[in-house]
Parts: sequence; structure tokens; C-alpha cells
Amino acid sequence: MKKVQFITFVLSLQFFLVNCHAIPSDSFYIRTNQVGFLPKDIKTAIVISRINLSDKKYSIKNYNSDEIVLEKTLSLTPYKYGDFNFCYDVDFTELNSDGNYYIEVDGQKSYPFAINDTIYNPVR
Repeated sequence: MKKVQFITFVLSLQFFLVNCHAIPSDSFYIRTNQVGFLPKDIKTAIVISRINLSDKKYSIKNYNSDEIVLEKTLSLTPYKYGDFNFCYDVDFTELNSDGNYYIEVDGQKSYPFAINDTIYNPVR
């Protein structure tokens, strides 16, 4: 009987440790154009979130060097998306330098994207 209780305790503990997170990994998502942007285009992304990220900063980082090239504060919009009660604009239009980048918010990274004049050449 004690062996069954011990196994139940260990399995319960394992379930608790694996499934308890302060901020679940699916609490927010960063969405951007993965194809990329032309240097003179308007460049925006969105962050959809189940948690309030107001006043959190976002960084645009160089994909190759992890150097921060732009840092701003998230801008809350009045919109919702499904179960996500918070939607934030990420505007990095002022970034015009060619390169590969990603967006980082609270330790979470977006997929990489490019900024250059030739991103649409394969589809032209």
C-alpha cells in the first residue's frame, strides 16, 4: 500500500512541476511578416496576449549578433483576438537598415524576418 501511495505522490509531484508555470509559454505570441519588409515600407507586428503586458518594452534585435537595434514600449490597442484579451502594436517603421532581425518581448522571440530591397524578387 505504501508503494502505491509513494508512486502516486511522485507522479503527482512530477505533474505539478512540469505543468506549473508563472507565465505559460502560450500566454502571448508575437506575429510578424516572416517574409520580411522593404526598407521604406511601414513595418509593424502584433503581440496577442492573455496577460497584461502594458508598459513592457520590446526590442528589435539583429538576428546574427543579438544586438538591440531598436527598443520601444508596447502600445495597447482596443482590440481582442479570440481568447487573447490584450493586443499590442509593434511599430518599427523607422528601422530601414538591411539585415535579418527578430522581435523580443519579455524573453520571448519572434520568428526572424528580413529587411532589404530584394525580399520579393522570387515572386516578381
